[in-house]
Amino acid sequence: MLKKTLLIIIFLLVFAVFSQRGTISKDITGYMGGQVFDNDEATPLENVTIVIKHVEKNITFSDISSKDGTYFLKNLIPGLYTVSLIYLQKEYKYQGQLLAEAKDKFYIKACWALKHEDQTAKLLGRECKTRQPVAWWKQNKVIIIGGTAAAAAAAAIILKEEEEASPNKP
Repeated sequence: MLKKTLLIIIFLLVFAVFSQRGTISKDITGYMGGQVFDNDEATPLENVTIVIKHVEKNITFSDISSKDGTYFLKNLIPGLYTVSLIYLQKEYKYQGQLLAEAKDKFYIKACWALKHEDQTAKLLGRECKTRQPVAWWKQNKVIIIGGTAAAAAAAAIILKEEEEASPNKP
């Protein structure tokens, strides 16, 4: 009897752990990567902290740009994000918001230029380098880059096998 009770308790504990993990993994769906440039939109910047904050859930994701200006954020959840970039103790804010659509997997490619005159971050509508997860392009899902400047950058991008998503390649 004790052995049977112990087995039932172990089964219930294992079930509880795996069901909780399943709930968490459903929320974790996306990535964001790109490159950060200086005011001239050509010189990559190292040591820029990219901070995106989920508007509704108040969750913050961040990374620091590498020597070639690339960054990579993971474990993002769908929703609206505000964006700030911090460089040399100055905060550069993006005037719009990024929208990650509720899909199983998504990858947002966002390339930025820091505009020193008004301390804003400009979303660039051109190709740039990025760090990215392995095989993200095989998901064949749609992403959206939203915000005031994003209308020029693109509204929706369909990810196709072995093709990068960017504002220039819808």
